[in-house]
Amino acid sequence: MRAWWWSRSAISSDNPEIVAAHEARIPVIRRAEMLAELMRFRHGIAIAGTHGKTTTTAMVSSIYAEAGLDPTFVNGGLVKAAGVHARLGHSRYLIAEADESDASFLHLQPMVAIVTNIEADHMDTYQGDFENLKQTFINFLHNLPFYGRAVMCVDDPVIRELLPRVGRQITTYGFSEDADVRVEEYKQIGAQGHFTLARQDKELLHVTLNAPGRHNALNAAAAVAVATEEGIDDDAILRALESFQGTGRRFDFLGEFTLDAVNGKAGTAMLVDDYGHHPTEVDATIKAARAGWPDKKSGDDLPAAPLHAYARSVRRFRQRPVTGRHPVNAGRVRRRRDADSGC
Repeated sequence: MRAWWWSRSAISSDNPEIVAAHEARIPVIRRAEMLAELMRFRHGIAIAGTHGKTTTTAMVSSIYAEAGLDPTFVNGGLVKAAGVHARLGHSRYLIAEADESDASFLHLQPMVAIVTNIEADHMDTYQGDFENLKQTFINFLHNLPFYGRAVMCVDDPVIRELLPRVGRQITTYGFSEDADVRVEEYKQIGAQGHFTLARQDKELLHVTLNAPGRHNALNAAAAVAVATEEGIDDDAILRALESFQGTGRRFDFLGEFTLDAVNGKAGTAMLVDDYGHHPTEVDATIKAARAGWPDKKSGDDLPAAPLHAYARSVRRFRQRPVTGRHPVNAGRVRRRRDADSGC
């Protein structure tokens, strides 16, 4: 009987199970290699970028499922509507999150690729060279066939800079006036975003998105750009976005609890769990909370950021502190990709 061991790149080579697999001469296949093999037989849609790729992957998957296309999806986070991170569908579509953290997304050869944004992250993989990181994203996009399509957020300054270097068909999206799929009239009420999407040669799409924040409107615009290109019906798109259940630990509302009176004042606090641990992600979460609940006292919240990798986390928050007057309570650093540097 043939056997393979499927491993994530974050799992080190000295992991006991990996060592045992090697000793038993069982091939150890990295996630991206296996994903590339699965994608070889399907119409692949890969979602890459520093931020937002997990949620965007879930949005694309939700739209395709709502349209009855029964896609296979492989996501880095829990897709709440399905209750799983991945599901095998019976159609030709495979929708997958593409991981740039170790450059393993270069294994993938999709038909459509979304790039949400590009920031200096996981720089140990790229020898601390931001130009190397940017070129790697270009190389990823050039894995598309000549008839493939890149869907890119033109609001991001790095992506805008790279557009002339992408030798494939491009659809842009964003709040920018020159975006092919443009977000207009955005407003947030509670945990929902309401906005209009203007698309080239298409009717305006009036969207209610069951996810808060301008960053999620951008994620939805990317998903709509892909779905529109595929010819998916607008009604299916709108239903999927309005009923979108999100992904695990992305603005998870855990409830409200009563605060004991301090100096004669009592109140309630809203508790939200969010995986975002990059300054940009923490900013986006705080802004979404402020926009959706403007009656809450904005000076009393204390975001707690879970951190991953010692040197990477310290470098991030030194180079780019979180904006506004909110302190951030940095929790215990989870040891993942690097050893304890003493930071």
